[in-house]
Amino acid sequence: MTYRVVPVSELMTYEFDMIEAGFEALNDDVLKSIAINGDVPVLREQLQSGDYVLLCKAPVLPLLHLKKNAEDKQVWSINEKARHAVDKAVQNALQNCIKAAEEKAQTNKESAALLSNNDPVANYEPEPVQLSRTASPPKADFEYCFDVACSDHSFVTNVCCSFSLSRTSSEATISHWEKNASSAGTHYTATAYSDEPRKLIATIGSMQLGISSQPVQLHKMGEHSAKESFIPIIPAVQFGPRLGLPTFGYYYHFLHTQLIQEYKVVGRGNWSFFATRSTAQHLDSDQGANKYQSAILLLCQRNGQQVTGQSVLYSAIPLTSEQLVTMTEDWLTHNAVKIEPFKLLNTLNEPVIHGDESLDGLAQPAIPPAIFNHPKNVHYALDERYLISGQVKSINTPSLLENDIVVVNLKNLSGTSMALDA
Repeated sequence: MTYRVVPVSELMTYEFDMIEAGFEALNDDVLKSIAINGDVPVLREQLQSGDYVLLCKAPVLPLLHLKKNAEDKQVWSINEKARHAVDKAVQNALQNCIKAAEEKAQTNKESAALLSNNDPVANYEPEPVQLSRTASPPKADFEYCFDVACSDHSFVTNVCCSFSLSRTSSEATISHWEKNASSAGTHYTATAYSDEPRKLIATIGSMQLGISSQPVQLHKMGEHSAKESFIPIIPAVQFGPRLGLPTFGYYYHFLHTQLIQEYKVVGRGNWSFFATRSTAQHLDSDQGANKYQSAILLLCQRNGQQVTGQSVLYSAIPLTSEQLVTMTEDWLTHNAVKIEPFKLLNTLNEPVIHGDESLDGLAQPAIPPAIFNHPKNVHYALDERYLISGQVKSINTPSLLENDIVVVNLKNLSGTSMALDA
């Protein structure tokens, strides 16, 4: 099926029966071909706001249809079966469009009557419906801001997730963010017409992540107040005096004893990982997100307060449902790494300690790995690709890691068989 997008202000009357209301159910791949620069989130926001409509010759769920009114005349109206599929903003935009079309038709009818004696066969060319604007467009008076403790480039290429503010009763989902570099990373800002609380949603593709926040508070435009913030980490394991990147196993992000997110390492030599379908109530290690990532996004602040009680666990095998149900703080203390957000932030301010330089310019580790490590302090010279044959990738290339994401040592695998001599 072929789709096209047009601004509501340019919608023709003959296109009224082509408007598709079920655009939310369409796959991103379908919308990508018609979105400007392939930006599907922006296109969805435009459709949800009522500024644009999606057209096709045979819509699955027509938004408008002809219906008899009290005077037994056929008039355009919102399809009752489609009301649930679109926001009020879309319905209002189309009602205005219908009204403008009716006024235009009445004007044409009156003009035709006046000209009928002189020009009985007047040529007609359809014109775009001009919406009557009795008031100036609404002004966005509010904003929401959050921070991520790395550059936008590092965030996009390593964490691979997107943020949006959930829709409200009067406003569509907001997914467009202004990005500004800050001393602590990147400051993201979105604007809104009301300060009604919204949920901050983190997604990878169509999958919602566990770090999504409960309703957050918007502020007056220009305050630049960020009450929520996040910090990414690169998970690693230790073998001997070196850190490496596992190519097998699972990562688990907990808040107290509640599972926030499970990640599964891709494997077969690949140290990237993906978010699974597991939730706090149910384990399902099937791939949920459609992108591989190399960093885990953790909570730093919520409502202006440091988030405490987080931990990250590395396990060679998946946790069982019984382990999840009976999880305790004590077990996590002995098996996982407790996350201290402000200590993570301070790690990036630590000095880079240079070890002995090898012929290829890579430094040997000057100090044993810590729990939280500056990424520039974990490189080393080693010809072999793996510290443990095919299972732990060597960090022997400076470009392997971003310079603004902390490397966290989750587990010591020293003594594992099939290992190279350290």
